[in-house]
Amino acid sequence: MRDLLLEASRAVDEARACGVTALAPDLLAAFQARYWEALREGLAYHRKLPRLPRQGSKRGKAKRRPGHNLLIRLHKFKDDVLRFLIDFEVPFTNNLGPNRPCG
Repeated sequence: MRDLLLEASRAVDEARACGVTALAPDLLAAFQARYWEALREGLAYHRKLPRLPRQGSKRGKAKRRPGHNLLIRLHKFKDDVLRFLIDFEVPFTNNLGPNRPCG
């Protein structure tokens, strides 16, 4: 997923540098298909893992691993995660710090 998102960010940066205001529809569809495939693989992996043991009370929802929770959020908020592909005004990251190399 990380590699996919970084590749998508580079594609948007290249398109923006060329003065284009949107990605080609076939490229956009390819990124979206790869996103769904990465989600499916990740969720399938986490479904195969044994459940986490319950701590304390036996009531309520079972805990999930942090990676599983992240995949669920990436699925639930897919449109927001990939908005930078459609709207070039939306930044890839919400990091407001300067883009300087360390050191």
